[in-house]
Amino acid sequence: MTIKFQALCLSLALLSASCGGGGAASGSSSVITGVAIDGNLYLATACLDVNVSGVCDAGEPSATTDLNGVFTIQSNLFHNTINQYPVVVMAIAGTTIDQDLPGAPVASNFTMTAPAGYPLVVSPLTTLISAKMAGGMTLSAAKQSVQADLGLVDPSDVFKNYVAQSDAKSHYMAVAVAEVLKLVDPLTNLSTQQFYIKNTVTAKITSPANVVTDIQNATSLDDARTIAQTSIAAP
Repeated sequence: MTIKFQALCLSLALLSASCGGGGAASGSSSVITGVAIDGNLYLATACLDVNVSGVCDAGEPSATTDLNGVFTIQSNLFHNTINQYPVVVMAIAGTTIDQDLPGAPVASNFTMTAPAGYPLVVSPLTTLISAKMAGGMTLSAAKQSVQADLGLVDPSDVFKNYVAQSDAKSHYMAVAVAEVLKLVDPLTNLSTQQFYIKNTVTAKITSPANVVTDIQNATSLDDARTIAQTSIAAP
């Protein structure tokens, strides 16, 4: 499949998702196509997290993202069960290239996930949704919570491809959350990771409240990243 055709397929899939669709193809083929974004992530590993470990383990259905961050995971699971599992994306230090900063591979590992049944966009924002759901929230409540925490316009913004849609405010907030994810990756216990994501984002990015406003009013992705890094480093 060419990159152009993949992008067309992804656009159609995203349109379906906005109407409540899932990520698995119909019929007998068990395939999930989605996109991994901070910026578009090239040469990241995407997998179907069958054992729900929070990482891509050996033997799990996986794929490598293309230049546009697109992945296509093929699985021998039946199409009516493939949406029962989260999709995990692992950005690998020294290998994965964030197309926001295309000059060099990422310097730190970080891992993102999307809730089961919603694999079409995997981003720092969907990772925050997953962490809140692991803490006991429903999907609806988690979406509302992230919207409120990050000052997003609509709960659906957490699942959007903010790169393709040129949504600067969502992109800036995603960049900020990604800085937290880079701190979380060395933690090996999934429940500890999820707790840290949920609580560190709340403590370091959304409090004091003006940090969210400062990030949204940033003049560039680099500016948003610097504001987030400064907030995280603050005592």
